[in-house]
Amino acid sequence: MLVVITSLITSSYFVVRDAKKFALNPPTPLIDLDRMYDVIFERLDEVTGSLITPKELSEILNGFVVALGRKGLISENLAESEKVEANSTLDYETILESIKQNSSEIDVQDESILKVIDLSFTYLREINALT
Repeated sequence: MLVVITSLITSSYFVVRDAKKFALNPPTPLIDLDRMYDVIFERLDEVTGSLITPKELSEILNGFVVALGRKGLISENLAESEKVEANSTLDYETILESIKQNSSEIDVQDESILKVIDLSFTYLREINALT
């Protein structure tokens, strides 16, 4: 009986300790590219949507994530607590150039790519990945 009580007390201590740690310093939100793709695909206006193929949209989003990763805005380190302001680090034109450099398969007008970038930032703000 003493063993059961001791194990319950010990386990509750660790659960409360970890819950407090996550409440005070929550981990970085994870970016689900499939969900991001679906949301942006649904929000594209008809004109832009007709100019971009699904493969090109996927390539644009991959390039977007790569561009953010190069500037330290997206990290694999979930424990990293330093937040970087996206607006002070990147502008849409910089991301556009990075996307074009990373993928030669994209044959889309710059205006369409800029709309996708804008929708991507909107999505990231909605999931609290950016401030």
